[in-house]
Amino acid sequence: MGLTLSNRQDGYGFFYGTFRAGETSHNVNVLPPKPEWCGDFILEGYEPHDTDWILYADGEEVARVHRREDLETISAHLLAR
Repeated sequence: MGLTLSNRQDGYGFFYGTFRAGETSHNVNVLPPKPEWCGDFILEGYEPHDTDWILYADGEEVARVHRREDLETISAHLLAR
């Protein structure tokens, strides 16, 4: 079980990855907060938040957390069902 993310942001500032729990697998995208955002372009409707990391699973926003370290915990809580 776990969250695996790319090491670098893409041109839109997202980290891409997968969350796996047993037979369950979700494509995830994480948009970092403004101070850590390093994209070249901002997608309309996907602007970085001032303080929050935004977690998307299978194309839908599922959570926001204040610390990157909390992404694994919130992923497990929300997606391992």
